[in-house]
Amino acid sequence: IRLQKENLVHAYPQSKTIVSKISIQRIQEEQFIRKTLEIASVDDFLARSSPMVTDAMDYVLNQQRDFLAKEKYRDFFESDNRFHRMIFDTAGKNLAWDLTNIASSHYNRLRFLSLKIRGLEERIVDEHQQILRAAKLGDAAGMKRILSIHVDYIQREFEQLTSVYPQYFVAQ
Repeated sequence: IRLQKENLVHAYPQSKTIVSKISIQRIQEEQFIRKTLEIASVDDFLARSSPMVTDAMDYVLNQQRDFLAKEKYRDFFESDNRFHRMIFDTAGKNLAWDLTNIASSHYNRLRFLSLKIRGLEERIVDEHQQILRAAKLGDAAGMKRILSIHVDYIQREFEQLTSVYPQYFVAQ
C-alpha cells in the first residue's frame, strides 16, 4: 500500500503488480523539497557544528571515496545520504530529514540510477568536499551555493539519463 501511495508500483488486484516508471514531474517536486529544506538548515547547522561534526563528515567522505574505488554503489548511495543527514541532524532538523526521505522515492531512484554514469560519482564527492570546506570555514553563503548546485546535479545529468534509459521514465 505504501509503495502504491508513493507511486512506485501499480497493483492490479488478483493479476499483477508492476514497478512504475520514474516520474519526471515527481522528481522535480521531490528535488524542490530536498533543496529547500537542506538549504534552510544550513544556518542552524553552522550554529551547532563543531570540529567533531566536520571530522565525522570527513570520515564519511573518505568512505565514499573507498566505496567508489571498490565500485560499491549501494554503499556509496547510503554514505551520500549519511553525509546529508549530518547536516539535518546537526541543525536539529530531524523531522525535515524524515520528510525529505519520505517524499523522495522517485528522486532517490534517479540518484541511484545516476551512479551508473562514469564520472558523476567523482563529481558528487568533489561537491561534498566543497560543502565540507565551506562548513569548516563557517561560510553559510558558500555552503548554500554549493548545496544548491549539488542538489541540482540531477538536472544537469537528467537529459543523459533519459536518453540512456528512456524505458525507465514517464513525463507525469
